[in-house]
Amino acid sequence: MWRVLEPFSLHALTCLSITQIAKAKDEKKVVLVDYTASWCGPCKMIAPVLDKFAAEADSSKIEFYKVDVDEAAAISRKAGVSVVC
Repeated sequence: MWRVLEPFSLHALTCLSITQIAKAKDEKKVVLVDYTASWCGPCKMIAPVLDKFAAEADSSKIEFYKVDVDEAAAISRKAGVSVVC
């Protein structure tokens, strides 16, 4: 299942992310973050594959997050994402 990170307060997201990632680490989980854009061709091509992984994955072992780089630009910058193509 995907968790969409909305473009709300970067501080709130950073605190939330740190907490979630720390919890995932403690639980020995993998965290996958898909930085995407509605206009990005390759993003659209890979989306069904990632959606399938998210739907079929064991949520006790992996967590999926999706971030739209345009809607949540501050979050993307904080993560070091500068380009999607």
